[in-house]
Amino acid sequence: MFSKPDKIYALFDQTSDLGVEVKGTELHNLFENAGVALFDLMTSLEKVQNKECRDISLQSDDIELLLREWLGELLYLSIVDKFLFKSFNIKEISENALYAKVCGEKFDTERHILKREIKSVTYHQLKVKRVKGEWKARFVLDI
Repeated sequence: MFSKPDKIYALFDQTSDLGVEVKGTELHNLFENAGVALFDLMTSLEKVQNKECRDISLQSDDIELLLREWLGELLYLSIVDKFLFKSFNIKEISENALYAKVCGEKFDTERHILKREIKSVTYHQLKVKRVKGEWKARFVLDI
């Protein structure tokens, strides 16, 4: 069952970790929705404002590793810069590269609440596929 926001992701049972399934109508939507899911699981997105934007450019060997690199880069920037992302705009994407603009703001202890700490994006059960005209992805987060 897909849940908020806008029914773009769902959780699946994964011992001691967090399993996430994401969907999107197009490949770029899938990657944008994966970013939304990651930060929705970390914080209350409605309290995050788009005050600052950053460009992200990534390359990888295949589409599944690209998804892991994408989520890993977002998580890395969040941890190192104490930053919460809210909007994700994939400008260009192929099976092994992407260019995106992401926006959000610095973590503010007065306004933001962390729901859970996400340590990393694992390779376990990592899957990206097109099913009946819709893109779907599955990944596991180490919490």
